[in-house]
Amino acid sequence: MHLDRLREALNDLELASRLDPDDLATRLQYASVLGLLKRVPEALESLQEFAHRKPELTVDTLFHRALMLCNLERTREAIDTYSAILERLASDDTTAAAAADDDDDEHDQPPKDDTTTTAKRRALQKRGRCYEYLGDLEAALADYTSIIELEPTNTKAYCSRSHIHCVLKSFDKALADATDAIRIESSYLTHYARGCALALLERYDEALLDLDEAIRLDPSRVDALTSRGDLYISIDKYADALRDYTRATQLDPTNADAVMGRGDSLALLEDYDAAAVELSRAIQLAPPHWRLLFKRSNVYIELGRNDEALADLTRAIELKPSKALLYRQRAELKVELECYDEALADYSRAIELEPMVFAYIRRARLLSHLNRDDEALEALSCAILLEPDNPKPYRVRGEALLQCNRLKEAHKDLTTAVRLAPDGAKELLSLGKFYIGVNHFTKAIHVLNQAIELEPAREATVLFHRATAFRGTMQYDQEIADLSRMIVLFQEADDYDREIVVQSLLRRGQAYHNCNKFHEAIAEYDAALEHPSNEDLKSELFNARGLAQHSLNLLSQAIDSFNHAIEEEPDGDYIYDSRATTYCAMEQFDQAIADFDAAIRLEPTMICSFIGRAVAYLRRALRQLVNSHTEAVPSTCTTAIRSSDATTNATGTPLNDDNQHSSSGSSSGKKRPREEEEDHGNSDGTCISAAVKICEMLDSRHVCTIQGRAISRSEPSRMRRRWRSSS
Repeated sequence: MHLDRLREALNDLELASRLDPDDLATRLQYASVLGLLKRVPEALESLQEFAHRKPELTVDTLFHRALMLCNLERTREAIDTYSAILERLASDDTTAAAAADDDDDEHDQPPKDDTTTTAKRRALQKRGRCYEYLGDLEAALADYTSIIELEPTNTKAYCSRSHIHCVLKSFDKALADATDAIRIESSYLTHYARGCALALLERYDEALLDLDEAIRLDPSRVDALTSRGDLYISIDKYADALRDYTRATQLDPTNADAVMGRGDSLALLEDYDAAAVELSRAIQLAPPHWRLLFKRSNVYIELGRNDEALADLTRAIELKPSKALLYRQRAELKVELECYDEALADYSRAIELEPMVFAYIRRARLLSHLNRDDEALEALSCAILLEPDNPKPYRVRGEALLQCNRLKEAHKDLTTAVRLAPDGAKELLSLGKFYIGVNHFTKAIHVLNQAIELEPAREATVLFHRATAFRGTMQYDQEIADLSRMIVLFQEADDYDREIVVQSLLRRGQAYHNCNKFHEAIAEYDAALEHPSNEDLKSELFNARGLAQHSLNLLSQAIDSFNHAIEEEPDGDYIYDSRATTYCAMEQFDQAIADFDAAIRLEPTMICSFIGRAVAYLRRALRQLVNSHTEAVPSTCTTAIRSSDATTNATGTPLNDDNQHSSSGSSSGKKRPREEEEDHGNSDGTCISAAVKICEMLDSRHVCTIQGRAISRSEPSRMRRRWRSSS
């Protein structure tokens, strides 16, 4: 119905224009109706034809023509049209001035034509907006300045110029213009402009007052509500931001900025499903824009919808191929998807577009993950060249050099990082970890103490590593205290790493083990096994519990723990070694030898398994020899065997040399009856005594090795983390 009426009006105006082709009002109405009917090219042609026939009446015609060109997004032609208007108006002023000079009586001159001033201001304002649209901000700034010179009380021009200063990051100038505008007139527009400038200067309380006043003066303005929502997000008031964005969408359901703001605030409130819906709606409302796609990709990543996130980032890159941020984000996602070559290509492209230390570091971490250490170090060296006073690339390169066992270079980089950031807890933490890695535990404790003093908020992380240093100095009580404090700190946090708490329970149990507090150790392992985040550490926990049970002579329970550990990690060479040790203590030598064989097959370089297997073979042979020569065995040997077995079963550690000599000495006065002393009996007794001594020596080395090795498996480097952790 509406279109039918427009067509009827168009027919009437076309007839009127034919009857009076020189009537400007009729021609302008005719062009306007053509524009409403989306027949803009015809409207332009009609206006142009009229301008050629009636050049003296072209200013209004040119304004309409410029408007049509803007609707067609032919912005450069629109700018040329507004420039033609200004030239015509300047020419008229020159003519009027010449006429005034010819008049002898100045008092008889007519007042300045306000219509001309208004037309100039209107042309400058619209041309300035066109320049803004094309990104020619300096030209826009010049036009708004011309308006202020023409009309010093024009608050709209001050506000427009304030906006340009904001875009150019001249925030103080923006604030000055907005303040001048408020002095002239306190209105919605002036308070809104000053609120925006104050927000960019991070003077949030003052900005909030101005935006509140702007909304009070005109509660229907969507832009003020969305700006106040943006401000609330800046000060972490996400619920208040959501309220403003929601009100804005109620006023204008098709406003893409308001809908996008709702999506942002919902994402920050961790309602990712609702955020995805809102951002998708904003994408439908607005023309395709890389920023909206980037925001939605972040939400999809949080939802685990990585394929959709990747599609959004790829589309965003197509829209904005010069934006390094998009390549960096896509590289991070491709690392998560284990598409490492493509991730490296994206990091490289991001660095080409915008060389940043962060991008070099992330690329280096990926190269290090792929065991391409030389390339990783080269990338970090480039980061250092880019920002030689930035401690972070030195710190990361020092950590990488430590992994490559290039200790002198690593120490140099880490000390340089500390020198550049003497108050940096991260740098001190890395240096402390270096000292732990090279067994300088006392230095590590000193450095880590400094890190805790400088940044108490990082205390939990530092305590985790200081506990390792205390272990190195055998200060097990201090290690237990640090781990206990660390667990409390992590559990007090709103979003703590539950896996590291399980790791700490394991390590605290091992510290109790080192203090021979085996019951306390078992309690720690049981607590960790009951924790819901123990999946990656179950095998180590069962193995550690088995070692503690072995030390308490709970050998059957120890075997059960080792069996559970093997179920969790069938290829755990250290678990087979532990179970074999317990089988030896139970004199089940065949099972022990089979387990040592399995351990050696899984890890052919594990020396302790070779020692353990040698002990098992010797003890099995010794037991067979004892059983076949019972009457020929001296009482001294029998006592030694029983003593060795009992000691190993009870503590997992054989007797020391002093106890052995004492035991041997206490039996030296006993002599066998002469009728039982045969040559082969003496020979067998000597062999058995020697075998017992060898078993004790080897068994001592083996038990110490296996217990130490099992405990050392739980250093911080064993923590299984997502590669995509923040640097």
